[in-house]
Amino acid sequence: MKKQYTEIKAFMEKYFADYNAYAQDAETLPQVSDYWDTNIKATAYMKLGMGEYPIKRHNLEAWQKFLIEGHRTVLDRMIAKEIVIDPEELKVVAMFEIEKYDRQSKRPISSFDGIGLYRLKIDHQNALKIISIDFFCGDPAGFANLYKKN
Repeated sequence: MKKQYTEIKAFMEKYFADYNAYAQDAETLPQVSDYWDTNIKATAYMKLGMGEYPIKRHNLEAWQKFLIEGHRTVLDRMIAKEIVIDPEELKVVAMFEIEKYDRQSKRPISSFDGIGLYRLKIDHQNALKIISIDFFCGDPAGFANLYKKN
């Protein structure tokens, strides 16, 4: 069944709010798990230390582990400044301002721009699911310096 532009927009706006509220802590992560398909493909075009570039995760478990590990010392607030929706192709592009905060002190660390490309599907229960995310943010070299080794 086809989804209308307004349905997709409402889904994505709720997703962004819930991501900010719940996706960065193991205790609250289950509250956002229903947004993602179990076979989600996530690619983050950011370089963290000497790790892989781009960072790729190929299923829901790996994606969730990446989110928890990546937010041990920092918290993100992604503010969607523009959302472009293609209801025919079930694609969404969001342009963000990303604010990063120190997890302990809650003090701001950095702010920069990001772009996310989201591909969606309609599941067997007629619900939208995110099947892939391609995320681009700031200067990859500078981004890595926000994270402390623990």
